[in-house]
Amino acid sequence: MSSYKNILLNKSLTIKDALEVIDKGAMRIAIVLDEDERVIGTLSDGDIRRGLLKGLSLKDSIENIYYKEPTLANVNDSKELIIQKAIRQQIYQIPIVDNDGKLVKIEEVSNLLKTNAKTNRVVLMAGGLGTRLRPLTEDFPKPLLKVGTNQFWRLL
Repeated sequence: MSSYKNILLNKSLTIKDALEVIDKGAMRIAIVLDEDERVIGTLSDGDIRRGLLKGLSLKDSIENIYYKEPTLANVNDSKELIIQKAIRQQIYQIPIVDNDGKLVKIEEVSNLLKTNAKTNRVVLMAGGLGTRLRPLTEDFPKPLLKVGTNQFWRLL
């Protein structure tokens, strides 16, 4: 979860203002709020680029270029559902809103996809003569070989 306070926009701001917010926020996105602080859209640097290519200037309002149907998740949505929504829409951040549509936080998909390393002990059953793992098994029986070492993986 990232701090979102520095990437909030009002729809009356100019494109230049929005670029500055996106640049300072370092999330590649800004969230557009209405007067009641409900999420009404998102704005990315790509949206701005497309607006400029259509002839808009940095002094124009963002009102015509922000995305008015953003993908949102509810605070009650599961982590899996949020990931599914983000992947389906091919987005890197997803705004999380409460039941009134007010922004609670922004989840970055990369953080949601991270897994915690687990230090589980493993028992490998290794029967047979070890002929396919020679020369490693000439000096050590298979159950005593170190699994995951570079020497082991080069042979496979």
